[in-house]
Order: sequence, then structure tokens, then C-alpha cells
Amino acid sequence: MSETNRVWYVTGASKGLGLSLVQKLVRAGYSVAATSRNKQELIQNLGSWYNADKVLALQVDLTSDESVEKSIKDTVAKFGTIDVIVNNAGYSLVGSIEASSAEEVKKNFEVNVFAIFNVMRHALPILRANKNPTRPRIMNISSIGGLVGFQAFGVYSSTKFAVNGLSESLDSELAPFGIRCICVLPGYFRTSFLESGATTTKKTISEYTEVQKVVDNHLNVINNNQAGDPNKAAEVFIELSKIPSPPKHFFMGSDSYSMAINAYKGANEELLKWKDLSCSTDFPK
Repeated sequence: MSETNRVWYVTGASKGLGLSLVQKLVRAGYSVAATSRNKQELIQNLGSWYNADKVLALQVDLTSDESVEKSIKDTVAKFGTIDVIVNNAGYSLVGSIEASSAEEVKKNFEVNVFAIFNVMRHALPILRANKNPTRPRIMNISSIGGLVGFQAFGVYSSTKFAVNGLSESLDSELAPFGIRCICVLPGYFRTSFLESGATTTKKTISEYTEVQKVVDNHLNVINNNQAGDPNKAAEVFIELSKIPSPPKHFFMGSDSYSMAINAYKGANEELLKWKDLSCSTDFPK
């Protein structure tokens, strides 16, 4: 079977990394089911790359189990199966944890985490029945913020920590079926994520001056100066879909890689420092 006969299902495809990926997939000849909250915006942003034969543009509310179920059925009806799933949709809630309302936190988890459960619930029977010799592949888009918790991004980071755990467990559960799940942890990419992909908490607390400095730095300094190229990221996603033995965790971008190295080094040093106290809770042998 030709590699480009594989069918992709990509969420959050109307902008950012999702849009770059869909454009690259169409250019390479793949069939793609692309989801967005706004179908017309998706088609408009795809521009000349939109091809109704190769692209199924889907308006999907990922927080609705019924909406997701319909999108999976529509994908199979058009393309016959699903080979690669990229759970990319998500947004960031910016502000201190104390200022984050229960409603804001719940909504961020619904989009960033619970939506993945909705997709998996309806897509996994299709993937398990898939007879493609290259076997299906799942990529859940986390963030380096899912390994390192940042000020002002506490809620967002917690959703991405959840995506990491979900992905690890899913990879283990699906191993007997030959299906792999990769948790992708990008760093900063030059997209509109810090603008249209971020929501600031309605409430602010003046005492959190350091948090506000972080927010201002992201919006006024980091934004539009990110090191990551979304078109190169799209190429890497395609490469990850082909690798026979892919990593469980893939740190995308030099900044993500560097932060991961430092985080693991720090965690190892902390483990060794507190080893005796950690192990002191066992019953005597």
C-alpha cells in the first residue's frame, strides 16, 4: 500500500500547527479529515490547498461526544478508514491559578483533554480493525509546558501534563494491536497561538506581579519571535507517522529539547538528594 494512501484525521486544523500540517499533507497527496469549530474558516484558510476529493472539512465541537462521533463516521464514509490521528486542538488559559475560575479551568480541560477522550472513544474501534500493514498511528499534541510548569500557564500546563499521562497509558494499551501513540511536546512555534490561541483569565489579582510580567513577555516579546517553523513541524509530523519504532515522547523544537534536558537533569538530582527520605517509608525487610 502506498504511504500516501493513508488517511489522516487532524483536529484544530484551521490555524497554527494543524493548518500547516493539513496543507503539507494535501501537497504530499494524502487524504485528510480536518476538523475546526468553523468549517468555512478552515476552507478559507486552506485556500488553494483545499481539494474536496482529498480534504474532508468538518465542523466539529470536540467537547461534544455526539459531534465527534459523527465526524469519525463521516470520515470513514468518505475515505473508508483512518490511519493517523493527530489530536492537535487546544488553547491556553493565561493567568494565575488563583485567578482562574472553576468555569475557565473546566473549559480548558474540556478542549485540551476531554476532547481527546471523545476522539479515542469513537476512533479506536476503527484503528484496531485497520488492516494497513504500516499500522495506525496516534499523535497527541502536548507542550513542553506539559513537562515544565510555567508561571501564568498553570492551568494550561496541567492539561498538558494530563495529555502526557493519557498518551503513555494509551501507547501501552494499544501495543498488542500494533498501534503506537506518540506524545509530541512542542516548544514555541511562530503561529498565532499566543494571540488567538490564548485566553486570559477574566479575573486578575494585582499581587501577582511576576505572573503579569510573564504574560506581558509572552505577548510582547516572544510572540512573532518564536524559533519554531510550523512548516518544518509539519514535515516532522509526517516523518513520525512513518517511523516503525517511534519515541513515546517527542520534544519538538530546540527550545523544547533544551528545557527537557534541564528538567530531567534537575529531576534526577532531586531524586538522589531525597533518596533516603523517599525510601524510608517501607516496612523493614
